[in-house]
Amino acid sequence: MKLPFILLVVLSSLSVSAQKYGMLQVQLDHFPEACKIPFELYLNEELIGTTGTDGFFYPTKKLKGELVVTNPNVGSTKQEVNLSNKKDYQTIYFPTTKAFQDSMFKQIIKADPHLSELMECNVIGGAHPPQSVIDSLQDFQPAVFPGGTAALSKFVAQNIRYPEIARELGLQGKLQVIFRVDAEGMISCIKLVKGVPDCPECDLEGLRVISKLPRFIPGTINGKKEATFFTLPIHFKLG
Repeated sequence: MKLPFILLVVLSSLSVSAQKYGMLQVQLDHFPEACKIPFELYLNEELIGTTGTDGFFYPTKKLKGELVVTNPNVGSTKQEVNLSNKKDYQTIYFPTTKAFQDSMFKQIIKADPHLSELMECNVIGGAHPPQSVIDSLQDFQPAVFPGGTAALSKFVAQNIRYPEIARELGLQGKLQVIFRVDAEGMISCIKLVKGVPDCPECDLEGLRVISKLPRFIPGTINGKKEATFFTLPIHFKLG
């Protein structure tokens, strides 16, 4: 007769230990989807657990006080937390360094074969003449997007996607890109001249859209189709 009672106590104990007190999420302030890494969590200098690679942590006891979030490859940050029941939810935005952002930026570009190829500057079949030479030419026509500037602006506007994290943080600005248009109108050698301040996601989105540009009408020098360079600004503006 005692066995059922003992079993009931054990099950009750397991139920209490499995009780969750809300949910905590650690999210990098840049590249939240691209970077999946675990973080150690310390409360009052005591290790209370580790997030999953998705950034989530489900505490089995109430959390209140200064929480230290750390990862050896990214760094550490502190934030006050207060999770006392299963409905509580809190997000910790983990600040990343410029060096870390640049590293992730390069990794993401490298992982995209098409974009990575377009950003390689292996110039074949002639190069763009110096500006001083262009200014002295009587018959120089730059490359043109089919339909002109208005059509190019429309293409960018229809294809650009404002990064969600940029909206959340209120980030906006202008990026400027230069790329080569060869004698056949194909683009290559994409280079980011100026990025949107503190928003590498905006820079990546701009490069993604440029990588989808259709063939241009090539530029000409003295009536002959030649490789030229094209500069394109892209604006990210809220509201």
